[in-house]
Amino acid sequence: LAILWAYLQHRQAGQISPDEAVIIDDTLKVGGTGRLQTLPPGTTRTLDDLARLMITGSDNTATNLLIDRMGLAAINQAIAPLGLPATNLRRKMMDWSQIAAGIDNTTSPADVARLLHGLWQSPLLAPARRAQAISFLKAQQLHNKLPALLPAGVSLAHKTGELPGAEHDAGLLFLAHRTVLVVVLTKELQENEAGVAFVRQVGRLVYDHYQGDA
Repeated sequence: LAILWAYLQHRQAGQISPDEAVIIDDTLKVGGTGRLQTLPPGTTRTLDDLARLMITGSDNTATNLLIDRMGLAAINQAIAPLGLPATNLRRKMMDWSQIAAGIDNTTSPADVARLLHGLWQSPLLAPARRAQAISFLKAQQLHNKLPALLPAGVSLAHKTGELPGAEHDAGLLFLAHRTVLVVVLTKELQENEAGVAFVRQVGRLVYDHYQGDA
């Protein structure tokens, strides 16, 4: 979400073009989630494509390409006006050597909520850019966590995340009479599936509470 915010800020300021093409070389591909890693070498995608894939499919290669294009320092600078004291982007995705060295990305549930609220309503982003952010989040393709136990037709704009021992999901739940910010971050799981089940339960509990409290 921090990288999406920075991308939209850079685009809004004219610092990057959404149509700029990026060549996806094999040396740039990383594992984990995402389909870019399976495409033939030399495939091109636009920056807008990368931003969409980063959100809708948690594509780690797309995420890293956007980090390369903007830079870690610029991304952290872009999110600074939101006031996110626990959030610091210090490495790219799937960089196990950095993780082993104790260099990791950090955030908190409160910071993620501020990011989501900013993407949804902040005057620092033009309405068209906020609408783009929500459209990406609504097009999320990974439905095994927050939305898994929700009734069909419920609108949720969300972003998932996972690593061994951690399962996350955070989003905007659009109900009939209100919009609810839901952020669930987990860590130190013995089994990831337990984290998935927990996030599912939270999603349903939040829905039942606020849908019934019109």
